[in-house]
Amino acid sequence: MRRSWTHPAPGCAFVIIALAATAQAQPPEDAVPSDEAEPELRPPSVRRAPSVAWPSDPETTLEIRSVVVEVELDAEGVVLAARVPDEHPAAFRRAALAHVAQVDFAPAQRGDDPIPARFQYAVRFVPPAEVAETETETETETETETETE
Repeated sequence: MRRSWTHPAPGCAFVIIALAATAQAQPPEDAVPSDEAEPELRPPSVRRAPSVAWPSDPETTLEIRSVVVEVELDAEGVVLAARVPDEHPAAFRRAALAHVAQVDFAPAQRGDDPIPARFQYAVRFVPPAEVAETETETETETETETETE
């Protein structure tokens, strides 16, 4: 005797969907309760940074504007390591690394506790001609303000 299959009653599919819709994931037993949330994580910041020196090597006629340095800090904010990818000319790599060595970093923090961190820091270079133009504009503005007083 051969049985033919027919579609199950339409209500069966609804029951399965309804049960799935009401199911909720339960947190693991060792999960931290929501009232004890994870402490806030804050990235390192710059306390003080010297001006960036334009490299004086002949290859610096290139239009390099910024170099990204991979920096590793300890929990005190001291630079442990800094690396620049080889894609930049050597003069800019050296200038960027020299700049990062002089930056005063505040360490990353988890809550109120300082922690070590690894991050990327962009060193922005301004060609000497643009610096001279900016200084001239500033001097002119200062002279104009002095004359009007």
